[in-house]
Amino acid sequence: MGAVESKGQEAKYRHSVPTKGLKEPASIPVVAKPPKPQPPKVKTYPGIEHGWFTQTQSTGQRMSLALEKSVDKQAILCHSKSDVNNDVLVFQSAQYGKVLTVDKTIQLTEKDERVSSEMMVHITMYSHKRPRNVLVLGGGDGTIVREVCRHNHVDKITMVEADPTLIEVSKKHLSDMVPSKVWQDSRLQIVEQDGEEFLAKLAETKSNQYDVIFINMNLELAMPTTPEPEEEESTSNAQLCKYVHDALKANGVVCAKTGSFWIQEAAIKASITAFSALFDAVEFATIKAPSCQTGETGMVLAQKGPSARSCQTPLRWPTSAVLKDLQWYNTDLHRNAFCLPAAWAQRVQEAQGRAVDASAEEGDRCFAPSCVIL
Repeated sequence: MGAVESKGQEAKYRHSVPTKGLKEPASIPVVAKPPKPQPPKVKTYPGIEHGWFTQTQSTGQRMSLALEKSVDKQAILCHSKSDVNNDVLVFQSAQYGKVLTVDKTIQLTEKDERVSSEMMVHITMYSHKRPRNVLVLGGGDGTIVREVCRHNHVDKITMVEADPTLIEVSKKHLSDMVPSKVWQDSRLQIVEQDGEEFLAKLAETKSNQYDVIFINMNLELAMPTTPEPEEEESTSNAQLCKYVHDALKANGVVCAKTGSFWIQEAAIKASITAFSALFDAVEFATIKAPSCQTGETGMVLAQKGPSARSCQTPLRWPTSAVLKDLQWYNTDLHRNAFCLPAAWAQRVQEAQGRAVDASAEEGDRCFAPSCVIL
């Protein structure tokens, strides 16, 4: 009875509690959590990651340069997207000084740019009796033009560069390598045009006006786009070589920068074959520079005319005033640039269309392709 009565009273009291007029309990406000702090956006640059610039070669290898780490120096000096969609970057490296890259490919480094530019220019210029009119295709950084300007007998220098941004970047950030007096030289004429288009238009005028032509750009004849050039590309090579041949005067010399024989043999042989079809003397020379692919690069030199001769022996010698300003080129290095390993020399001869005389006695052959042993 007590238990039942107790339950009844509890129910009675519970139902007797007045509820009319009572306010609903206020809801507890929900406090929004503060957003997680976002890490600051880090500006990225082409080819640069974790303090290193890396150039990836199409042949399955990489080359990296460390950026300079300094509290009082900015490693990235310039980054610009040009009108022709080139990604132009200049940075301060830890070991190689200033470095210029275009589309994640090293164009030059402050440490060794004099090696390539001096060897390419002076081997070619001193292989001509007296060049007066010089054409430079590409080379917007100005290093090739700088070396040509050292030859006082030159009357006119035409530089054809498709990317004016490259020239402006050089003027502003590479002035310690290419001083303003180079750009202000009265003999220099700059043409903002694609090199191939310039050659094609020049061919229409049928004007053979140049003594020396430098090809310092990725023309098809210098760097085929595939390891094994196809027939269509070989035709393109032949046409471009004809443009260059027609633009040269008799006894003119052309120098085309190629690449490394170690990893670009097919491209180099294609260039040599294309030149050999039209020119009277064609040779291949190497340049040793640590920032180049495999530590070296190459160039094809070709001469036009019945009196064409090997470029291995200079026709002229640098004056003492010129030698004083040079850092790398000398006549010994001039000759040695044409000394190739035996296997390379044989492949160059094959590309030239020359039969290799396997029956020659030991000591009668030289691995410099145009060397004659008397």
